[in-house]
Amino acid sequence: MKIENYPATIIPKPLSVVYSRGTFQLVPKTSIQVDIGNPEVYQIGEFLADILAIPTGFPFRVMEATQPAAQKQIRLTINNDDPNLEEEGYSLSVTPLRIVLKAKEPADLFEQTQTLCQLLPPFIEKSKIQKG
Repeated sequence: MKIENYPATIIPKPLSVVYSRGTFQLVPKTSIQVDIGNPEVYQIGEFLADILAIPTGFPFRVMEATQPAAQKQIRLTINNDDPNLEEEGYSLSVTPLRIVLKAKEPADLFEQTQTLCQLLPPFIEKSKIQKG
């Protein structure tokens, strides 16, 4: 399943969008990495893993980010020190190797998982394994 960089309708509308070339493809070994020692972020990672596992059939592994991943990953992180993040704001970056979701608060990170799902093909909402 691919996440492509293409014009998308995202709700709520982002303050800014920067398009780049490339595609992130979900594969069976894609991991979801979360902040160490943050149970709220871990729970959000499990939620995202459950959403993605249904249509893909992939067993997404949620783990604490102890070191940079050597494989494809989705990274969920809280960053209160980023001056570019406004209140209730977040950053979402997609490259061929990583998706990084960054927010100041866990609630904003959770909402960001919904934004990520809006960038996926429509069959992400199916209740059966899909091909592609």
